[in-house]
Amino acid sequence: MAPEDETPASGGGGDPCGANPCAASSFSCSDLKQKLVFDPKATLHYKVGDGVLHGCLEVENDGWIGFGVSVPGATSGGFMNGADAIIGVPGDDKPVQKYDLTFSPALMPDAQQTLEDVDLVQDGDMMIMKFTKMLVEDGENSILEVGLNNFIHARGGSTLLAYHGFTSKFIVPKDFSEDPACGADPCGAGCGGADACGAGCGPGCGSGRRTECGGSTNIDTYDAMYHHYTMMIPQAPGAPGDATPITHDVVGIMTNGVLLDSHSQTWAYDMCNGHSDKKDQYHYHIPPICYLKSMGVPTPASDRWWINDAGTEVRPYSKMSAQFPKTGLSPVVGFARDGFPIYALYGPDGQMVRSATYEGDLDECNGKGEGSDYAYYITAEPPFVPTCLRGTVGNFAFATSDKKCPGSGITNSISGVTTVAPVPAPATPDTTPADPTDDGRTVFTPSDDDDQSAAFAKVPLLSALISAALAAVVFFI
Repeated sequence: MAPEDETPASGGGGDPCGANPCAASSFSCSDLKQKLVFDPKATLHYKVGDGVLHGCLEVENDGWIGFGVSVPGATSGGFMNGADAIIGVPGDDKPVQKYDLTFSPALMPDAQQTLEDVDLVQDGDMMIMKFTKMLVEDGENSILEVGLNNFIHARGGSTLLAYHGFTSKFIVPKDFSEDPACGADPCGAGCGGADACGAGCGPGCGSGRRTECGGSTNIDTYDAMYHHYTMMIPQAPGAPGDATPITHDVVGIMTNGVLLDSHSQTWAYDMCNGHSDKKDQYHYHIPPICYLKSMGVPTPASDRWWINDAGTEVRPYSKMSAQFPKTGLSPVVGFARDGFPIYALYGPDGQMVRSATYEGDLDECNGKGEGSDYAYYITAEPPFVPTCLRGTVGNFAFATSDKKCPGSGITNSISGVTTVAPVPAPATPDTTPADPTDDGRTVFTPSDDDDQSAAFAKVPLLSALISAALAAVVFFI
């Protein structure tokens, strides 16, 4: 149930674009084309218009589920305390009601129980809560049609509405004005009926991927898009504990707002050693040369350090670290989801750090240090980034947009340090025979002199992206 594999609900019956297709007095969950993803297990399908929010919260859970509105604004809010919530409790006489979270969940008075179209059903592994809520109500946090909202989600493991644990809270900022206008999307996003382009639109409807529908946007599978990222990070991680595997997932966020990911190597990178995935999220999982260089970290002369000298295949892993200077210094370049800092390539003594795989002094999570001095490292050899975390793992959530990142890169100001996207170098001509993959990319044969080497893919430069995030909100709690 990964976010990139989710398909927006298909259209319902009736006239899809009648007199007021964006706001009906009652609705079906299948009418809702827009979505807000809290995590792979929780998605809000929604429609906003005429002063109300129609929502269907789908959560992989069999206990209570909740959707909340915290204090709106770009820099405030985002936490449970002070939020207003809609909570569905299986088995209750009134299973979907409004709660005040100022101190602990307290049922709002009857006069404030103004929800309409409420329902709570269990459909297989999914709990689905349906509701219609007015955007502005006296004594409650307003939902903004224009401006940044802080939406929250929580869930519990039983029907008892109680403490849900740190790892069951999720926060996502959202500005509804960034959504396509009703009727403006040729796939019918926001209209309650069948897709205007027919079945050929498929999962692209409402998500900006309209290449087959004759729309104005042209977004391909691996194009980087602007996102809102929200990451909950412990402010005082304490001493490192047992390792929690984090594979094929986000392990942290760099100080420039770009995600650090632990998924397996594809060896298809741009000149800054980053790339985008099927969620349209630009990220790193090898040393990001452009950004490290801008932060004063020594880097190889070539951004193609991971390719052999002939330019035909991936360099043997055992020879990758030799492409970097042996000594240097690194500032904090990111934070892991458990709150520990991330450094790149060089330790406090100025020497290059080596991973445990290559007889270095890093542990199995690519980290080292005692107590509060513990930190993770990006290395020039596998695993390159942490693949497990030794603290309490904070939550990560994201909200995508329909805005494509510019191919020329982004200039980003970080704590007074300005980093400018470098001019992309021309692509090296491809003269090596290769087999095409099913997605049109070209994969080369692995090196024969190192059984840990791998094939890489020649792709057009994604861009010299210094940050692919529209906003990266990191909460230290």
